[in-house]
Amino acid sequence: MESPTEYLSFDLSQRGSIRTVTGSSTSIGSHVAIPMGPTAGGTTRTPRSSRTMKCINPADVERYMRKIVIKPRKGSLEIKSMTRKFEGELLPDDWVACAHPEGALYFHNTSKNIFTEAYLYDQEMFELVTSFAEELRDSLRSIGESLTGLELVVEVFQDVNDELVCGYYLADNEARALLWLEPYDAEDMLWEFEGETSMTHLKVEMESRYWTHCELFPNHRDVPDEILNELMGIMMHSSIDAMTSELSLSIYSPQETRDMLDLVERVRTIGRANGASACVVGRLFSLYGHNRFLHNFGQHGARLASDQSIYGRNIHPPRSYLLKMFSVLLFSAPNGYLKSLEETWLDRTLKYSAWKDLMMRLFGEREQLLLLSTVMLTANVSFLAIQSVDQGDSYRSPAQIASYFSMIASIGSIIFGLLLVRKGMSLTREVAAVTGAYLLSDFNRRMEILSIIYALPYGLFMWAMTLFLLAFSFTTFELDVLFHSTGLGLRLFLAMSWAAIFALLVWFILPDRDGMGKNIVLTFFQWKFPESWTMQCWRRSKEVPSPTSAIV
Repeated sequence: MESPTEYLSFDLSQRGSIRTVTGSSTSIGSHVAIPMGPTAGGTTRTPRSSRTMKCINPADVERYMRKIVIKPRKGSLEIKSMTRKFEGELLPDDWVACAHPEGALYFHNTSKNIFTEAYLYDQEMFELVTSFAEELRDSLRSIGESLTGLELVVEVFQDVNDELVCGYYLADNEARALLWLEPYDAEDMLWEFEGETSMTHLKVEMESRYWTHCELFPNHRDVPDEILNELMGIMMHSSIDAMTSELSLSIYSPQETRDMLDLVERVRTIGRANGASACVVGRLFSLYGHNRFLHNFGQHGARLASDQSIYGRNIHPPRSYLLKMFSVLLFSAPNGYLKSLEETWLDRTLKYSAWKDLMMRLFGEREQLLLLSTVMLTANVSFLAIQSVDQGDSYRSPAQIASYFSMIASIGSIIFGLLLVRKGMSLTREVAAVTGAYLLSDFNRRMEILSIIYALPYGLFMWAMTLFLLAFSFTTFELDVLFHSTGLGLRLFLAMSWAAIFALLVWFILPDRDGMGKNIVLTFFQWKFPESWTMQCWRRSKEVPSPTSAIV
């Protein structure tokens, strides 16, 4: 992403007041004194000039993108008699290996409050991380700052030239903020919000990123009652708001929120729980905070309802000729589906709960259409078996021809219904994120295309019904017209019907010319998530171009 010529930036001069407390653990929202002494073990430091230093934020931590491959076991492993302790390799003083509640391995320097996911059992990597921390200490001294009360996160990754880059950020527990030694391009945080942004509005997203940091590195943290009460208050209001308003901005249904509230309440009794408590609290704070940021929380012109555009956009823009044409051909079904889809979106933001409800309704509708289309196909087969309808091998009656077309439409409805049912079985936020990614580049046109796809099973079924009614009417009124079975006109019309079904099917399932799977369905359901979406892929991604899209 190219940085704009003007952008908001942060450095340590914006750091809030710091309160230092003593203790061996860190409470969320409070500080611990963090002395920054020399690295244990007297390791050789890599010169700063040989490494690149980069400002990052918690969304840049590549925990879910490392794809580390372990070697297969080639022999047996013997456990010695009376073995009680199963310990791994030793780390230098003050460094401990931590297992995140999800299972990820990270390392924590307990005296200096340094966190990293770099594999410190590798001596070269250990030297790189510790030398970088010392360089950071020197830089802080040069500007009159210290690391007292801060947490330092170091992320080592490779750039496009396969050179090692040291990314870092500082987390201030008192201010619930992230800090850097140099100006930081805040566009990485603002890309989902299109409007003008004030510092107080940016603070909302800054806190969301801070809570993501707490979620990433939770094992040493306690959760004070005041923090827990704050979170439960947010969740309680969200649940009540969703129950009392059809236009609520809540990101979860009332039942989901109540279930989570019951679990969050148990944090009081279970304590730290190896980081599980702080991880849960951090994740929920992060999600609710980001939702507030997207809705301009606490700002002039905040969004208060799910149908309120803070940019003055029309939720139902003018329809294209493509949609108008297909609406005529498919009995106005695309118009109805498009209206329903548009109501789940507002200002490039997808409301997940509304989208999920719509997808569940469409899923049930498709199952019913599958059953009805199957019945219609059976009815056509039975109708063609009637002796009075069959006029012999060489000729076809209008009733037969209409029934043929009805069967083709029924088969098409079944095919597209099965494909949509199969693809619509997953209603996760990941799938919702893929939906947003597909619609992103050309929102109105792709929304119309999606509504046409959803309308195909219904539209083809209605054609099957209409043609069967026409066939039955021809038989009832004994229309005495025969068409030669080998006639060019009849064969041409049948071929055109099959070709139309086949063309729609190709449009539906085949990848694009470059083979990257960017067509409607493959893009819609198989799009690869950008790296920064992987942790909570429904939230944010820096890789997606403008116009922005978010999912809440």
